[in-house]
Amino acid sequence: MREKDSLVITAGVVIVLGIITYILMVSITTGSLSSPGEGFPEHDAGAVPDGLLYAEDFDHGLSGWTLIGNPQPVIREDLGNPPPCFDNRGDDLWDNFAISTETFDDSGGLILVCDMYVNDSHLDGCWVDGLFRLARNESGGGAVMQVSYRVIGEACWGNPPEERGYAYRDFGIMNESGKFRFNTTRANEDLGKWHRYTVVIRPDRIVEFYVDSELAYRTEEKIAPSDSGLYLVIGNRSHRDFGPALIDSIRVYAYSEQTVEFLTGHQKGPDP
Repeated sequence: MREKDSLVITAGVVIVLGIITYILMVSITTGSLSSPGEGFPEHDAGAVPDGLLYAEDFDHGLSGWTLIGNPQPVIREDLGNPPPCFDNRGDDLWDNFAISTETFDDSGGLILVCDMYVNDSHLDGCWVDGLFRLARNESGGGAVMQVSYRVIGEACWGNPPEERGYAYRDFGIMNESGKFRFNTTRANEDLGKWHRYTVVIRPDRIVEFYVDSELAYRTEEKIAPSDSGLYLVIGNRSHRDFGPALIDSIRVYAYSEQTVEFLTGHQKGPDP
């Protein structure tokens, strides 16, 4: 075989292998973004506990939400748990949010469930944060409860060096004195996968935070009472180069011990 023909064949093999590798990479990435997370089931319409007040799977767009940000949040038809899902599209300049037009009363207790995905960019990235909260104000402010999962990589030049290279998970409530209290832990291991967050506001105003049915944090202080309905807020940042940060499969339930056990597999824990 002539040397020229040999070079042509070799180049062709390299190109074909490159295409196959690319297809595999895309398939793996898309699968992790669009398939159910490990350790918890998809929401099953045939297995709904009593007391379901609200469900949002984003099958009908964002018609029930007020959008804040530029560019505005969007629905991703290609990603989700299962697809579609919510992408806030916040970047290095803007926090982006969606605020529910429906409000919720937590005076007798409340249970919130939300699936969240945050891309693994803790080494080099920034501006990849997912959150959901209950807020008093129609604008999304006045949070009384918040769950956030955020990346601080090397691109986060405004953060001190010792904070970079990690993902942080925050559970927070406004206490009865009007002060917001956060519990923050590092959680690199949960990046790049879907996880289910369940927040239980008990009738005694103690709040429990679960991740994939495991109790992650229980407050010692009580959440502040609210005189009016609370808005559900989702969003924050999903930088085009380092993201995405995605939200899906939101549920809100009236409080009951049976529903807590159904959703988490846990009975009521000991009082603090």
